[in-house]
Amino acid sequence: MRRFNLTLSLLTLSLASCTSNGDDDSGTDPVDLCLTPISVASTLPEDGATGVFVGDTVEVTFSEADSSATLAVLTSDGTEAPGSLTWRDNTLVYTPDAPLAPETAYTVAVDFSCGDPSVGFTTSATGKPLTADLSDRTFDMSLDGARILQPDGVQDLLESFLGTDVLAGVQSTNPSLQLLGAVGQEDSDPLVQDLCVPTVPFPAGNFNETPSFVMGPSDETFAVGEATLTVYDLKITGTFTPDGTAVDGITLTGLADTRGVGKIFSDSASEQTACNLASAAGVLCEPCPDGKELCITIEADRLTASEVPGLTLVTVGDPCDNDACSTEPECTDEGA
Repeated sequence: MRRFNLTLSLLTLSLASCTSNGDDDSGTDPVDLCLTPISVASTLPEDGATGVFVGDTVEVTFSEADSSATLAVLTSDGTEAPGSLTWRDNTLVYTPDAPLAPETAYTVAVDFSCGDPSVGFTTSATGKPLTADLSDRTFDMSLDGARILQPDGVQDLLESFLGTDVLAGVQSTNPSLQLLGAVGQEDSDPLVQDLCVPTVPFPAGNFNETPSFVMGPSDETFAVGEATLTVYDLKITGTFTPDGTAVDGITLTGLADTRGVGKIFSDSASEQTACNLASAAGVLCEPCPDGKELCITIEADRLTASEVPGLTLVTVGDPCDNDACSTEPECTDEGA
């Protein structure tokens, strides 16, 4: 996540605008709108940023929420890009109604009770027509670069999953986008597929708006070592770069079932282990589809995936059929 403080001059501009309304004809004392000055703490993207994904939100975080605050995203000729505004704590979030134009400069005009600063950024080429064949390409979709919006406070809890190289191999693009999910072999360089972990097909993706896609929502289960994570109503969106070497603006939402995650932390873990750890971080588990309060809503954005050159994934059903995996715990009598 790229969050940066505004320049000192911008902050000075905000504070300098905190003046009284001046005298009026009523004879009452002037009202100071900035008796407790509110300031802009950070923006996303930062002022002057380039390579911004066309579908990203624009966010302005204030020192405290300001109900009078608004913002508009404008092109160089002053045309406003339609979008909706919502608050997330002290952050005003603009979500475009449609992707912004690729390789285009925009100005974010902010107006709040203590100032009217502006921020400029330029979008990347992602969103322009796809010019490459995606067949057999494999992408590293590791989540360690993602911004975790929900649940807040459990980044460390999810570290084992976030640090795993999740591979996605293109199986087909017509009539829908089909990706095969796999796991990268730990510490491999160059990155290769771990053939001792079963592959899982991603939900079929709607690719009608090429180069953008939408997968799901559907229920999916992923394995990391002896742990498993089932995500209900998993939905993944993203957009391929024109040259097909990366995927930008990936978002992920769903309801994560934590009962199989505890094995990461303890061999004697119960189905409550992960929820107990999450509770210690201030996150309460919520009901799963079966009614048990063992699930957590997840939402991540600003994830990118890069192509792994020369790697083509193979389908792995039972890894114990591979002699190289014969010593794995799940392939021995001890692990059965």
